[in-house]
Amino acid sequence: MTLNQMPTLRTRTPRKKAGGQALPRQQFKDLAAFDRRAQLLEVSAQLFSEFGFESTTIRQIADRADFLPGSLYYYFRSKEEILHEIIQEPVSKTSRDNLRISSLNFDAEHRLIANIIARLYRFLKNGAAFTILQNDRKFLSGHGDFEYVEAVKNKSIELLQSTLNDGMQTGLFRKGIDTSLMIGAISRMLSSAASLFRSGDIVSMDNSLSYPLDNVVDFYLDCILRMVRASSRVDDPIPRAICQELMVGD
Repeated sequence: MTLNQMPTLRTRTPRKKAGGQALPRQQFKDLAAFDRRAQLLEVSAQLFSEFGFESTTIRQIADRADFLPGSLYYYFRSKEEILHEIIQEPVSKTSRDNLRISSLNFDAEHRLIANIIARLYRFLKNGAAFTILQNDRKFLSGHGDFEYVEAVKNKSIELLQSTLNDGMQTGLFRKGIDTSLMIGAISRMLSSAASLFRSGDIVSMDNSLSYPLDNVVDFYLDCILRMVRASSRVDDPIPRAICQELMVGD
């Protein structure tokens, strides 16, 4: 997994394939439709993350994407289908991360670090999707068509709770951690870290300072481990490199 690889979204269809030959008319139409669909998903994700899914209207999506409102239904049957398209892949990848971490034959601290790196990577690559998952959690949890979201969320919480409890039992983490509060704190810290890095809005008296992603990752790993480590281990080296290699994937 490479943390500094940010996602890009193709918004223009090439009219020619390699070698300069023109694409067949139907193939070009299909590619053009794919691009328009991708454009609608990108615009919808921005609006849902900014205003909330329920508050965003089809007309708002059409206006920002420069579509006629009725033409959106050529690409999507409903606003809910658009939401599925936006969140399904990030949720599916989070599920795969959970399976990978749970199968690691490493101690609780290595699994926690791998979890933090994976989650921060997902937040950075799919910021809008995870903002929607956070802000619209009440809608998603109450809507049967999105029950897969709740299932993955519960698995993620279960995995973190198991990791924290294991760390306490083996003496790697301090005793008496409130796992519910700690999981909430970790989630908010990582979400904030991703938002700050994407926006570049890191406050500093020295405007010449820049913060490479590696520095941001190291800072938050240090903060979280200082919250959970046993006092005798607070200043131990952080095994980031090996944990990052454990999470190599999509």
